[in-house]
Amino acid sequence: KTVMLFDAGGSNSSPLRILVGHDGALTSIASSPASGAALLLTASRDCTARLWDSRSSLGPVHVFQGHSNTVTAALFTADGRRAVTASD
Repeated sequence: KTVMLFDAGGSNSSPLRILVGHDGALTSIASSPASGAALLLTASRDCTARLWDSRSSLGPVHVFQGHSNTVTAALFTADGRRAVTASD
């Protein structure tokens, strides 16, 4: 249900950002190559995928709905212009 963003090169173990919004467990996360990894796409058992701006903790930029089952995978196309999701 929660994404925590950490500084992978730093010595601080506290999260830089905490992104909360899904109602079910997360199943997948991807970063956009076109955004310098600022945009994140998460998939969840709540049947949604969510687009996040990792520079902000204000909530998802967009909630993608339409799946009737758990969203098991989420990714960006190579150019970062589209989000792709899959479900059971």
